[in-house]
Parts: sequence; C-alpha cells; structure tokens
Amino acid sequence: MYSDGTSAFAVALAELGQGHTVLPGKRRPATEQEHSRWLNVILGNVKRSLDGAYHAFGFFKYASRYLAEAAWRFNRRTHLEALVPQLLETAARGTRWSERGLRQVHV
Repeated sequence: MYSDGTSAFAVALAELGQGHTVLPGKRRPATEQEHSRWLNVILGNVKRSLDGAYHAFGFFKYASRYLAEAAWRFNRRTHLEALVPQLLETAARGTRWSERGLRQVHV
C-alpha cells in the first residue's frame, strides 16, 4: 500500500502483515502510481454515493451493509440494463423481513 505516512495506515497494515510504502513530498505521488487513478475514481464514487444517499450515516453500525451495496452495484456496472431486473428478481425470491428483524441481524 502507498500512503502519505499517516500512522493509522502503518499500524493497521502491520497488524495485517501487509507492506507499506510511504511516499515523500507535498504533492500527491500516490495518485500518480500505476493503476491508482481507477482506485481513486472508485473510492470517490463510493464516498459520494454514501454522502448523498445516507445523510445520517452511522458508520460503525452500518458501514459493512453500505459497502456491500456499493460492491454489488460496482460488480454489475458493465451490465446496467440487467441491474434493475436482477435486483427485482432477488428481492422477489428473498425472505420477507421486518425492519426490526433487519436491524437485529448481527453484521
């Protein structure tokens, strides 16, 4: 992983046993690395989507659910014409849940 040297990255990546490269300078050299443009586009789209759709975003409580939704949409981005029919079919075949039941599911 490339970063600007923020200590949170170093600690988290060390716990995961992952490599960490700190890029020096005041510019944003991490964004100029190969393939990082698309990563920045994807992350920007996810953040914009969450910010626009979920004004009272309880991050620690619901983050995995919102990110799973973003992943579902991202994985189907090349077949947009099938996105809504797939969603409707999945919803129709699924088990009905009350709002209370959904909120009690451990994430």
